[in-house]
Amino acid sequence: MLKKNSFSGGTDGANITTSNSGGTSGNAFDSWGSAPSYTSSQATGLRAPLVAKLHDLTSSSDSLIWNYTLSARTVWLREYLYLSASPASDSVIVDESEFAVWITLKTDRTVTITSTGFTPVTFVASTTALPLNTWCRIEAKIVYGTTSSNGAVELRIYTSADSSTATETKTATGVNTGTTVGSSIAFDAVYGFDLLVDDLAITDVDWLGPAAINATATPSAVPASTSAPTPTISTGQSPSPAAVASVAAVPAPAVSTGQTTNATTVAAVSAVPTPTITVGTVSSVQATAVPAVASVAAPGLSTGSIIAPGAVAAAGVVPAQGVSAGSIFTASAVPAVAHVPLAVVTVPILPGDLVVLPGQVEYDGTLWGEGTSFRVNEITGWTSLPTIDNGNTLRPQRHGAWSGRKLAQQRLVTIKMQALAGTDPSTVDSLLDELAAAASVPDDESERNLVIRGWGPKRIARGAVVDFVSSMDDDYSVGMPTVSVLIACSDARKYGLTVTSVVVDNGSTAAAVNEGNTSTHPLVRINGPCTNPSITNQTTDRILSFGVTLASNETLLVDTNAGTAVIGAADYMHTLAPLSVPPEDWYLVKGTNAISYSASSGGANGVELQFQPAYLA
Repeated sequence: MLKKNSFSGGTDGANITTSNSGGTSGNAFDSWGSAPSYTSSQATGLRAPLVAKLHDLTSSSDSLIWNYTLSARTVWLREYLYLSASPASDSVIVDESEFAVWITLKTDRTVTITSTGFTPVTFVASTTALPLNTWCRIEAKIVYGTTSSNGAVELRIYTSADSSTATETKTATGVNTGTTVGSSIAFDAVYGFDLLVDDLAITDVDWLGPAAINATATPSAVPASTSAPTPTISTGQSPSPAAVASVAAVPAPAVSTGQTTNATTVAAVSAVPTPTITVGTVSSVQATAVPAVASVAAPGLSTGSIIAPGAVAAAGVVPAQGVSAGSIFTASAVPAVAHVPLAVVTVPILPGDLVVLPGQVEYDGTLWGEGTSFRVNEITGWTSLPTIDNGNTLRPQRHGAWSGRKLAQQRLVTIKMQALAGTDPSTVDSLLDELAAAASVPDDESERNLVIRGWGPKRIARGAVVDFVSSMDDDYSVGMPTVSVLIACSDARKYGLTVTSVVVDNGSTAAAVNEGNTSTHPLVRINGPCTNPSITNQTTDRILSFGVTLASNETLLVDTNAGTAVIGAADYMHTLAPLSVPPEDWYLVKGTNAISYSASSGGANGVELQFQPAYLA
């Protein structure tokens, strides 16, 4: 795997996108954050004609991202940088998809490779500061470990941008770089100034080295000596001409052998020194696409596709009309064209599919956070416990209280965002209208999917917007107002996105593992044919039982969270057995639950539990 980009094929001043970053520039980026752009500023020498500008992180979230698949567990990367100032605060300039490793430019312009998070562990730190107002280069190697203690990193600093000798090298082994191999790398902006970058590259082969070397080969003049032999003299004759000795110098750099004089062949001896030749800048040439003729098989259906068949011509024959006596009439076949209505097949995007980076929020199919026009500054109420109703009752005549059940109230999640219209403040109202439309208050009691990712896996809840606050202040005047959105979730629990299915056979017991930190309510499918089905959670000693007979094509669907039991659209709660708990009181506690199933007859198709891990904090 090798991906590189010189930005040479862009347009000065244009934003860098996935569609315009390939071609003669190199490998197109797979995604980007905010609005990185092409620029000719400082694009001189080997950096010409264009470089990339990552705007000040104070007012943007510029980044350039490549996806990749490694052949092993090691990735190498290269980045040329032009610093016009020192960062206003420590800035992550490279991060990878598993968020196990950061490369950070410090305020003193030294570079570190660390773990990630709020208290990162430093693996290596340079003592060399990157220079100001000139191009320099960094290269790094990241080895993903198979355990939390056998990863490795190496950092190389080149204050002379295209040197093949590092100014400083730092190495660390036995460090925790994560055990999951990364699948993407982002080159990020810094705080305090616009960072210029060029000749970005990643590979899984070896160190990348300088992007280009500039040198000239100059061969020296080659001296060649010749001699004319004395001619043979016969008796009675005088030599004419006399013996001639000559020395010739052959002009540089051409050397010719086999020269002749009037006397005889001139032998030339030359030694040509081997010139040192170094490769200059190499430009990739993109081959023209070659059209190929092939027969295309019938297309398959994929997510989000629309199938629209054209008009279908159908031939029909109109029966001969009635003929009166004495006449002959022959009716011709009449072609008829029938138009088949367009068939539209759509597959919805699953909740959470849009969220790919930490700190991103997806609400009702709209994404906020990095890579969008809305930077998420703060989220409250998501990682903390919701308000708990304490069911304890105080003892009137002694210390303490009688213990009661503790139940969570609704979860209130506040998302503070900043609209990013700084490059054109006149568009700020359009951005706010877009946000207000996505965060509108529903007209009924329905709730929307809310998916948030921190540093770990994504979690989902369901809620509705109950407040939207925005001010026309100083930030608004420069196109970067702060907006606060409050979402109320009636079910205080957050859930993992993975749905687990456990099938329990009649007369047997199976384990249902809830990996969350609080109880979760499963969806229970009791499959016919069976009579008087009964499901027991042996861990909680609770029975869910129904006095009903199901046919072979019937399924009793019990939603323990909603407290319903239906066959199709018909309500079957009236068949709940006297010894059964209400469906709302039948749940899976955190950890392992032993589930058994029985039926007085039938039951060969078993019972299925579908559930998601649940979390309160």
